[in-house]
Amino acid sequence: MVNPYGIQADLMRVGDNEDPSFDTVWKTSADIGESGWGAEMAIPFKSLRFSSEREQTWVALLFRVFRVYRVYPRTSRDQLSWTRYDRDNPCFMRQGGLIEGTPDVQSTNSVELLPYVVGQQSGSLIDNSDPTSSFENGKIKGRVGGGIRYSPGPDLSVEAVVNPDFSQVESDATQISINSTFALNYPEKRPFFLYGADLFQTGIGAVYSGTFNNPIASARVMGKSGSLSYGYLAASDRNTPYIVPGEESSNFVSTNLESFSNVARARYDFGNETFLGGMITTRNTALLHNYVGGIDWSYRIWENPSFRGELFQSNAGKCFRPAVECLYYVLRGIIRPVYPALE
Repeated sequence: MVNPYGIQADLMRVGDNEDPSFDTVWKTSADIGESGWGAEMAIPFKSLRFSSEREQTWVALLFRVFRVYRVYPRTSRDQLSWTRYDRDNPCFMRQGGLIEGTPDVQSTNSVELLPYVVGQQSGSLIDNSDPTSSFENGKIKGRVGGGIRYSPGPDLSVEAVVNPDFSQVESDATQISINSTFALNYPEKRPFFLYGADLFQTGIGAVYSGTFNNPIASARVMGKSGSLSYGYLAASDRNTPYIVPGEESSNFVSTNLESFSNVARARYDFGNETFLGGMITTRNTALLHNYVGGIDWSYRIWENPSFRGELFQSNAGKCFRPAVECLYYVLRGIIRPVYPALE
């Protein structure tokens, strides 16, 4: 985004979630004239991710937002767009104008590093009841970690974080849990889990990234080959939350248990909002496990009607097995209800 004075802003939008911490390299220039104002944007190809096809077709969303102040004590927001925006179409990104005829555009590999070191020290009076007592400093506490992202090409991204710091992320908005049947889910705002989150989203919310509470380390692979999109996410968590069901509602419960989770996802797009996808998730603690696997699909029948569905199978219980053996029981727990003969 750019305003008439050339001041720029950028964010990443994934579904209905927006990440304002997204920051890339690009330039802007603006000028105010007698009949209006204009702006130019220069975005390096290296700052974008796109397919490796020779002929590129990009979607551009250009609109102007302004506020009109009326006599009444309220503000009305209007939007002017260079393309028609149909409110009956839930996909905002697909209604932009097309930029065609951009041949032989190449994206080079890139590496992003985000290290951090944080230190803090606190102190207090030795005797709080005596203002004249001496002031004693506590021990210095430190925290170190960082992340790395490597993109060998436009269709593949590998990222890992160790002891990540999410202190720059905006706090979750307060929600009211009274008369709520299910545990509250908060919109994801952490950059690491927000990037590529649309691939892992399903109608029933098979994956809720909020359960990755305080990760020690996490890694992710995101890629696309033609119409096939795939992703893998692994995380080791310090304080694993659980959803505990009750008679009338369910709630999240915090624990000090460490866990290791995996999420594997693949989706094949046939075009016109028609796709077939599959997902496997695993979660292991020292004593417990939870495995979920299944498929989801969407078939666009006509312009508006569509047929969508999901089918998932879960398996939970005690787990004393090593990781390789647990992977076998993940697959067995998914396949056994469908094909008992394979047992």
